[in-house]
Amino acid sequence: MNRFTTAFWGNYIPLGVVEVKVGEFMRLSQGTKSVKEYLHAFNNLARYAPEFGNTEAKKIASFQRGLSPKMLKTMGTGTRATFNAYISDCLT
Repeated sequence: MNRFTTAFWGNYIPLGVVEVKVGEFMRLSQGTKSVKEYLHAFNNLARYAPEFGNTEAKKIASFQRGLSPKMLKTMGTGTRATFNAYISDCLT
């Protein structure tokens, strides 16, 4: 995080809230949600866990971690260069 973000969070977002949100992020799964709904929840929680999405590869891996087994099978093992490309493939 940059200094502004660190200072802002230190003043306005209690550490306990961040810890809870990181835990929610780590437990997030697609379940019965559509990919679009899962993506929305993922993006909302990802801001509290930037260390799990500070590179394209980490962001894709974090997103994959919560995908349903059916979607993971559909997506296969192909590699995508960017998170947006991966999401685009998921949505189609």
